[in-house]
Amino acid sequence: MNNSDPWMGIKPGVMRRVDPGALHEFFWIILEDGSLGLLLSFSEQLDSRVRMPKFKNINVQIRTMGDGFALVIGLKDKSYKKIFTTLCFDVVNAAKQSGTSEEAVSKAVKCTGKWHYFLKNGGVRGLTQEEQRGLVGELDFLVYISNLMSPRKAIEAWQGPMGSAKDFEFPGFCVEVKTRRAASQPVVSISSEYQLEPVAGSHLYLRVSSVASGAGPDGMTLHELVEQIDKIFQTDEITYDLWQNTIIATGYDPTNDYEDRHWELVGNTDYFIGIDFPRLVPPLPKGINRLRYNLSLEECSEYIVPRIYDHFLEKEILENE
Repeated sequence: MNNSDPWMGIKPGVMRRVDPGALHEFFWIILEDGSLGLLLSFSEQLDSRVRMPKFKNINVQIRTMGDGFALVIGLKDKSYKKIFTTLCFDVVNAAKQSGTSEEAVSKAVKCTGKWHYFLKNGGVRGLTQEEQRGLVGELDFLVYISNLMSPRKAIEAWQGPMGSAKDFEFPGFCVEVKTRRAASQPVVSISSEYQLEPVAGSHLYLRVSSVASGAGPDGMTLHELVEQIDKIFQTDEITYDLWQNTIIATGYDPTNDYEDRHWELVGNTDYFIGIDFPRLVPPLPKGINRLRYNLSLEECSEYIVPRIYDHFLEKEILENE
């Protein structure tokens, strides 16, 4: 089978088994309308109702098939064939260890659903170099906080990719992560008046990561970094699902070609956002919104703290005395 095009040579109405030796019967199929599909055949009706994810360019449904049933995942737009192929292999891999057909269907649907953020708008353009740099900084902080708390608490706190104004939200404190080129001027871009806005009942911190990049062998590619961090969140199914949903929500595309650039974290500087920290926050003058400005780090040196979590714990102790 050609992994780059597993549908090669298949005619409409004819199925090809994905893995003849596997417990569950997955097939590559060309559907009636000529679209590409992945089919999971099972014999018994499911005891529980499975909620089907909805995409713009992918259709997921359960059909009757002969005397049995089938979960069918079909691609509506062949221009997304590359990413759909990756999705299909991911689905097969997620379900292959299931003990029952119902469990296999559930895992297959759940795995398909994790691509929601990735496919809901009909495609992904890939991350720009600046977006990759920003993701490297956030992933570095995610690893740091996972080691101090737990992978579950860390991934639950990573709310920036889900649309929050702050990158990380913890009980008692929030963190905004910014990255800059290692050799650039000591300035970071604040892209919203809400990013450094105070949060009631929470301390606020800014982490600035200096990240170097280049075409040489130093550092790691984005794919290598994500693959390495992926292992941290394989502690349990819920934690791993949260990780996969969130990394996909960042716009990270496992099929994009990120191999020509390596990333290396040079260092971090942490800041406590106190009352006098230089920033622009609401309320703004009438008619002014979507504010974007540069923050000079040279003017923020007095707000540097050794490590965010240590500083937070110290403040909590002092405030509770």
